[in-house]
Amino acid sequence: MAKPILSMTDVRNIEKTLSSWNGKLTWDLLVVSVKDKFNINTTRQTLNTYGSIKAGFTDAKRRLRGVPKSVTTNPNITLKQAELVTRIEGLQRDNEQLEKQLSYLKGLLHVINIEASEKNPLLNEVLASVKRNYIN
Repeated sequence: MAKPILSMTDVRNIEKTLSSWNGKLTWDLLVVSVKDKFNINTTRQTLNTYGSIKAGFTDAKRRLRGVPKSVTTNPNITLKQAELVTRIEGLQRDNEQLEKQLSYLKGLLHVINIEASEKNPLLNEVLASVKRNYIN
């Protein structure tokens, strides 16, 4: 039975898998990989309903179409340099994904803070305390 709802951890793990994917990529291969790596029974339709997974899949397809040509056509690049370039690109993709996630979470916290200040002063005090202790 397919898992209808994925946790945030599951989604992040799948995003990481997509950002480091090498070789042919299809939704069916991704489903098999997710099952093997994380023991998550899901379908391609379920994965496609998550915007970040869908975007990660599209980005991975784009990346996979372009990377082999750029690395193999330059005879001046050693194997070690090619591995380093691939690693740097992977780290840059991870960084971009984390920045997108951070931006989303900051927006969510801003909305929660606005709601708290209007409706629940006690929650507003808790948020202010967390901000003082952990953010500053």
